[in-house]
Parts: sequence; C-alpha cells; structure tokens
Amino acid sequence: MLLVDDNDTLRTVTALALRAAAYDVSEARSVKQAQALAADVAHFDLFVLDIRLEDGTGVDIFEAAGGHEAGPPTLFISGYSGDEISNLPPSGRWDFISKPFSREALLASLDQLVERTTVGD
Repeated sequence: MLLVDDNDTLRTVTALALRAAAYDVSEARSVKQAQALAADVAHFDLFVLDIRLEDGTGVDIFEAAGGHEAGPPTLFISGYSGDEISNLPPSGRWDFISKPFSREALLASLDQLVERTTVGD
C-alpha cells in the first residue's frame, strides 16, 4: 500500500494503524515522492491518498497510476470537503473518508473498498 499525506504526524499515526492491521505500507509526503515510489504501479495494490498536498493533489497520483480504469483501488482522505474528487468519474475503484477519522473507520473503509474492487476477479 502507498500512503501519501503531507502531515507528518497524521501520516505516521495512520501508517502505524495500517501496519498493526497487517498492511505493508510505503509512505510519501508529496506528489513527487509518491510518483517516485509508484513508478512501478504494480508494486502497490492499494493507495491511501491525501487530496491536498503541497505540490499537487492525490487525484494527480491516482490519475497518473491509471485512475478509475487500471490503477490500484484508492481511498482519498482529506480534512476538506473533497471537492477535488467531485470531477472524477463514478467508479468502484475509489472512495473518500474525512479527517479526522478513527482507526476503525479507516480500516472499515479500506475493507469495503477492497471487497468492492475484488468482486468478480
């Protein structure tokens, strides 16, 4: 999984929660770092992306990785309204959760996203 958030504290806490739930997590704090890590998109089976980053958006990362057609299932996270994802085509390949979120809400959102994207595989 690739976790991208420019808030170092939140990214660290989120990564710890995901690792405790047995996820293998790589972390990035910017679009540039995420793109370097995700050069081989096949390496990641799931993205957790903050929408607003210092050098772009999580949507930029999502679309560069293949978006709603071919990219990894993606959970967008944000302390804002999520307007940046309102232009994305409806797709079962992404979902959204508002910050702050509990560990339980994060894991439930990921479980639902993974279940939805693996049905029929």
